[in-house]
Amino acid sequence: MLLQELFAPNKTPLNEGIDHPEDLIISQGAQGAQLAVSAIARLGQDAKTVSIKWDGFPAVVFGRDTGGELVFMDKHMYDKVAKGRLEFTTIRDYDQARGADRSDLWEKESVLRAALERIVPAVKNQYWMGDLMWSGTPATSDGFFVFKPNTVEYRVSIVGDLGQDISRSVGGIAVHTFIPELGAADEPLTGLKGLKTHAGITFLTGEMREQPKILVNANFLARTQGIIDQHRRAVDKFIADLTEMRGKSILTAMGPFITSMLAEDDIATDIVPRFLEFLKSRLNPAAQQKFLGANNDGWLYQADGGAPGLLGIWSMWAAVTDLKLHVKEQIDTQMQGSEVVAVIDGEPRHEGYVFGGGESKLKLVDRLGFSRANFAKHRVPDEEIARKKDMPAAVFCFGRMNPPTLGHRLVMAKTVELGGGNAYIFLSNTQNTDTDPLAPAVKAAFIRKIYPDLGQHIVDEPVATPIQAANWLYARGFRNMTFVAGSDRLGSGAGSIEKLLNSWNSGTVRTADNIFGPEGREHVVLNFVSSGSRDPDATDISGISGTLARRFAATGDEKAFERATGVGSNIQVQGQTLYQATRQGQGIAEPVQEPQLQESVDWLRKITQWPHK
Repeated sequence: MLLQELFAPNKTPLNEGIDHPEDLIISQGAQGAQLAVSAIARLGQDAKTVSIKWDGFPAVVFGRDTGGELVFMDKHMYDKVAKGRLEFTTIRDYDQARGADRSDLWEKESVLRAALERIVPAVKNQYWMGDLMWSGTPATSDGFFVFKPNTVEYRVSIVGDLGQDISRSVGGIAVHTFIPELGAADEPLTGLKGLKTHAGITFLTGEMREQPKILVNANFLARTQGIIDQHRRAVDKFIADLTEMRGKSILTAMGPFITSMLAEDDIATDIVPRFLEFLKSRLNPAAQQKFLGANNDGWLYQADGGAPGLLGIWSMWAAVTDLKLHVKEQIDTQMQGSEVVAVIDGEPRHEGYVFGGGESKLKLVDRLGFSRANFAKHRVPDEEIARKKDMPAAVFCFGRMNPPTLGHRLVMAKTVELGGGNAYIFLSNTQNTDTDPLAPAVKAAFIRKIYPDLGQHIVDEPVATPIQAANWLYARGFRNMTFVAGSDRLGSGAGSIEKLLNSWNSGTVRTADNIFGPEGREHVVLNFVSSGSRDPDATDISGISGTLARRFAATGDEKAFERATGVGSNIQVQGQTLYQATRQGQGIAEPVQEPQLQESVDWLRKITQWPHK
């Protein structure tokens, strides 16, 4: 699959994802491409780290909390761990608190919990992570147990050792990760770390009984290396120039763009022109002018600008993808005689494999084949998408905004500009001294005083997460939504709300959420717009954040706080300025400490275009 083939009509683009070898090119440039190729090439000498990537659903974490109580949760629950304590120990309690209905999953949980009480060691504060494969006893067909937790269908012979274990179990979990204590870094799982076997739950592991024999074709490897060498300089210059130009949102848009191409099955035109068109909905007007131009003459189109680097990134990506698939196909062939037979669209193949360790771990997944099968299960008709695009659109943003800063003003202003009467500003309703010093009502009152034209769009009902915000809009009939955020909250990287909302809107998740009916939720036309670049190292408004403002408040740097928020002492709520209310919420008693970050004032004085309020 050469670059020309990737861009040609009637070819399926690669699916977006993270931790795939080709993704290293987007995040690390030519160095990432070299790391990916080197890691794949080493599999020809040593494939001991290769393990199976199971396609279960959902991802679950289980163990015992600090009090010894059994915990069974999905991964999203675990990710919300705060202050060393789990807020919920069951999926049902978590769902009911957030207004979700996954009653089918609740039933599976109730079946598994009794067995887990016997199986999980009586050791406090340690956890296992994996994927739920089945509950109860799987159906049988032609002498095999058959289960399909997500996209891949699995078959296990009834008469084999594993089949006998399945016949005596009440469920199956593919475990792959061990967490030694709450909040600790997870570790690849070797063995079962004390979990009892043959005690009511069948545990599948990624470990392979026989190490695969991989031959990395020398000509294939040389061709890939040649493409990297050919485009190395252009790609590295492209990424460096984007960093200097505050244009990293160009890179973060690549993954979501490819996902949307595959999800909509719209592959009739070349990828590069469509990517450039896709950027129009994600860049603010100034960035559009700079990178795209009024007549397709912006930096990304220029031979002495970004065009060679953009071409180079996709060239490397396509070449590394081919090399990866060359290896995966060999492992698939060798796995056909294993205890567990995996089938995708009638063909014997696993979703993929994982190799390496720690932060260097990578996936070997056929993104074209697997994603095509995944989307096909829940494909939304083109007519439905077109109809919903014509519906009124709700434009919304979500944030802690604690305290509200000039950067938050950009997000809110963009939301109101695009949404008009259908603009909704959701503020998180949590409060603590570290990250949320202002009480929700006080925070909303300040925003309404500071920006009265924007504040009227604040939603007063308590909404704790972006998912709850989307559900709130869905319950009011919106099937066309646009989410606005800074560039750091878009894309597919860590902390991406775009990724979170796309998961909420995916067929697998929405059809399992029965709060809106037995068939789950409808598909929503979901768009994302950037309110501007966010760069914590920047010396202009793109570097301002709530974290920075809280830091100024905590260190007693009132002038820097006022410059970051744009709010002076003339704005008060309940007799307090924003600075005073923030410090009080942080648990800081007067008198004010001596400023420790006075140099930050000089840094913030550069933002002269943002006057005090």
